[in-house]
Amino acid sequence: MLSGRGVRVARRWQLALAETGFAAVSVPELRARLRDLFERSVRALIAEPADRAEGRAVGAAVAALHFVHPDALERTHELLAVELLRELSQAEQRYLQPRLCAFLAALGAGFTAEVRTILLAQQDTLRHAVVAERDQAYAELRAVIDAAVDAMVLISPERRTLMVNHRFTQVFGIAPEQMIGKGFEEVRPIVEPLYANPEVLGRLIMRVASSAEDATADLFQIKPQLRVLQLHSVPVQRPDGDLLGRLHIFRDVTREREVDRREREFLAGVSHELRTPLTSIKGYAELLLDEDLGGAERLEFLEIIRSNADRMKSMVNDLIDLSGLELGQLALRPGWVDIALLMERVVAALRRQIADKRQRLVVDVPASLPALWADGDRLNQVFTNLVANANHYTPEGGSITLRATADDRVMRIAVADTGVGMSAEEQVHLFTKFYRIRNRRTEGIHGTGLGLAICRSLVDLHEGTIRVQSTPGAGSTFTVELPLRTGEEA
Repeated sequence: MLSGRGVRVARRWQLALAETGFAAVSVPELRARLRDLFERSVRALIAEPADRAEGRAVGAAVAALHFVHPDALERTHELLAVELLRELSQAEQRYLQPRLCAFLAALGAGFTAEVRTILLAQQDTLRHAVVAERDQAYAELRAVIDAAVDAMVLISPERRTLMVNHRFTQVFGIAPEQMIGKGFEEVRPIVEPLYANPEVLGRLIMRVASSAEDATADLFQIKPQLRVLQLHSVPVQRPDGDLLGRLHIFRDVTREREVDRREREFLAGVSHELRTPLTSIKGYAELLLDEDLGGAERLEFLEIIRSNADRMKSMVNDLIDLSGLELGQLALRPGWVDIALLMERVVAALRRQIADKRQRLVVDVPASLPALWADGDRLNQVFTNLVANANHYTPEGGSITLRATADDRVMRIAVADTGVGMSAEEQVHLFTKFYRIRNRRTEGIHGTGLGLAICRSLVDLHEGTIRVQSTPGAGSTFTVELPLRTGEEA
């Protein structure tokens, strides 16, 4: 019979069996044979003298884990253990392997060579499988992180850099080896010169290093290029709940902030542009009501009211067109358009304001040009806007030229002026909605910044292109190219 110590050992192995569970074996037949092996092993253990109790207890545990001690069972059961080991699924091996390794070390030379060989082979296979799966999981995670559009850096609670992604290197021009494994104080001289407000980054990293709270801040990057970055800092926890560190995510919001700024300027500009003609309309209407005016003065005041009402209508139409273009609800109504007649209408509508500035107007649009398959009203809108801009941005005494040519494929219509011109940087943003050129040369010229954006969209709908060539102080030339179609193509 077992001694007290032997009974405790046997009980411990029985608990190990309960922890492992027969349910780990997927094949019902194997599960039943395993249970039989265990029960027979325990009976043999209890029947042996106390001095062999510990060894027999080990044998019981071995049986519970799909292999047997050679002294505990007959050779047939040893062969059964070999069969069980070979038939284990990979999932069963993975589940039982930590226990198998511990028991293997305790059994020593008592095992048959065949059982030991199988166990060692399984152990080695599983080790390689686990390492391969771990490496694969890391590679996949790394690929996902590197594919992110936001720059990321993982910093430990001790403020040491653990990881940076590929986007971080692109945004800041810092190689990973300059960051990985180094403390914040070590990388501070590299990082801080990149920002106009580096103290914000330093305070945030120091404050939240060991914190579980989320944090957000705005950073203004000045190197290697100007950007507005929104920093999101979030805690990263291990599965056991311990804090791994903080993931700092740098999102480029330059475009969004620029759009917000332009929209604010647009709202302010539209308010001003609408207020000015509205004030004029109201003032002259009151004069018409309250003053005893002659016929000439009355007609003059009415003309001023009409002109300001037209100005307001034009701005409202721009807003409606912009909304329709952005929603895809503005459709063309194409037909055959005589470009020479269209230009006559454009010039007639603007001739008075061109004459008021004593500007010279040259129109070189041959009547022999082929007809365009296009929306005449929308093209009228495009070229009216271009000629009106030429008038606004050309000083008194300057000149404006309209010229149209055609080849077998396209028609080119150019609007050139001798006005204030613009820089290369200004030309980049020129067709962006709400964009206004603001410098001393353009002071006093009002507008919403929508006209050229609408022109480009309308030209795009005609499958054409619009471009600008300009030099500050030497004028600008806007060229529109529109495809020519035959009757069959139209």
